[in-house]
Amino acid sequence: MLAEQFFAATMQHLEQIRGEQLDAVRQAGMAVANAIAAGGRVWVAQTSHCLHGEATNRAGGFMAAHILEDPITIEPGDVVIEGTPAGTSALAIDVALGAKARGATLIALTQLVFEQDSRIVLQHASGKRLHELADIVVDFGGSYGDGELDFMDTEVRIIPSSGSPAWSRCG
Repeated sequence: MLAEQFFAATMQHLEQIRGEQLDAVRQAGMAVANAIAAGGRVWVAQTSHCLHGEATNRAGGFMAAHILEDPITIEPGDVVIEGTPAGTSALAIDVALGAKARGATLIALTQLVFEQDSRIVLQHASGKRLHELADIVVDFGGSYGDGELDFMDTEVRIIPSSGSPAWSRCG
C-alpha cells in the first residue's frame, strides 16, 4: 500500500513539474547552453544531498558541469546550479550570494512550499531565501517537512519528496 502511495505522490510531483515548471526548466537549459557557448562554466553547488555528484560523476551525467568547491572560481558569465529542498540555510544563501556577487547566473532547484512557510527559520543574517536570489527558479513542489506519506494513520510523515525521482539521489 505504501509503495503505491509513494508512486502516486511521485507521479503527482512529476506532473506538477511538467505542468508548472517546464518554462523554468527550458530557461535553465538555455542559460546553461549560452554559458557554455560563450566559454563560461557550469557549476553545481554542494548544497543538496548529492546533486553535485549526480550531475558530474555519474554515467549519463552532465559532463560539462563542475562541482563548486570554492566560489572564488566563479567568473562572470558562468552558471551556478544550486539544488536544495531547504533554500533557507546559511550555506545555501552564502553560495547564492557568492554566485551573484561574482556575476554568475543562479539557477535554484528548490521546494517553494518549504522556503515560503512561515514556520521556517531563516538561518542567514540577510534574511533571504534562495528563490529570492535566483535568476531562474525551478520549484519541485513537495510537502512542508518533506514527508509525503502518513505513517500508519499517525501524524508522522515519511518518504521525503526531495528523494523522489524529481531529485537526484545518491546511489
